[in-house]
Amino acid sequence: MNRSLTPEMVTFAHMTAPERDDLKLASDYAWNWFSLHAGQRMQVVNFFILASSFITTAYVAAIQKCLFLVAGFIAVGGAVIALSVFALERRTHDLVDVGRTALKELEESIAGRSQVELAKLVSETPDAKLIAPKYGVTIGFLTLVAAGLFMLAPYILSCITDIRL
Repeated sequence: MNRSLTPEMVTFAHMTAPERDDLKLASDYAWNWFSLHAGQRMQVVNFFILASSFITTAYVAAIQKCLFLVAGFIAVGGAVIALSVFALERRTHDLVDVGRTALKELEESIAGRSQVELAKLVSETPDAKLIAPKYGVTIGFLTLVAAGLFMLAPYILSCITDIRL
């Protein structure tokens, strides 16, 4: 790995202006794509956390007021929202991966043209190990567990009480 930088390596002085413009355009486009969808992914997660807290609060309030049918509908609504968030997470995961792949290819191109291996930030990021599962796996697991709990809540309630919805 060549870590000594020369001005030509950093400024791409050996490239023509159109080549530099194309590289800059491609780099900006890939980064903006990745950034947009990674940001959307976080917004979906934040929405899910907030929505789950409101749904759980509404469910508990309905149970306390003996509005069991309402509680059942709230639980079903929570399950639908959790499954929808799971589907959105899968979609944004795919869109983020498209951006990640483009960035890896651009990094390879930049590193090859500039002889600077330090440009390979995405390529050099280690894959998640079993001890630290990937973000998509974690979010997928949490949303599916939440959906299951929302779906099972009315059944669990009817098992521990004499209440029938």
